[in-house]
Amino acid sequence: QALLGAASKDLITLFDVLEHLVEPLDVLRRLRQAVMPSGAVAITAPDFGGWWSRLTGRRWPFVTPWEHLTFFTRRSLAGLLERAGYGDVQFLHARTPCSWHTLAQRLRLPTSLARRVSGRGLALPFGTLFAVARP
Repeated sequence: QALLGAASKDLITLFDVLEHLVEPLDVLRRLRQAVMPSGAVAITAPDFGGWWSRLTGRRWPFVTPWEHLTFFTRRSLAGLLERAGYGDVQFLHARTPCSWHTLAQRLRLPTSLARRVSGRGLALPFGTLFAVARP
């Protein structure tokens, strides 16, 4: 509560957090009150509406229902931010960190291949929403 005092923060980040929250709207409203009028809230979340998620369906690496309580699209995230009272929402480009092991498992490649690539990763140029919202 002390962290979320009067509007005194220039920037608040929620990188891969919002999709894990039980009440994301309430949290965004509280954060809007804590950020300065000239400040911003920056958010990243998996892009459930992107082509990667649509193409892979249930095998999309970010379909983890016990961890991800909300799945966001660009439209649903923008709507949530509007309902929370943010006036200016911009979407920027973000890369998505992903391990080769996760991809191998989700694509049901041989277990031996998944083991060989364990611990290695890449940053995909798609799959993540990156929103910057101002009060």
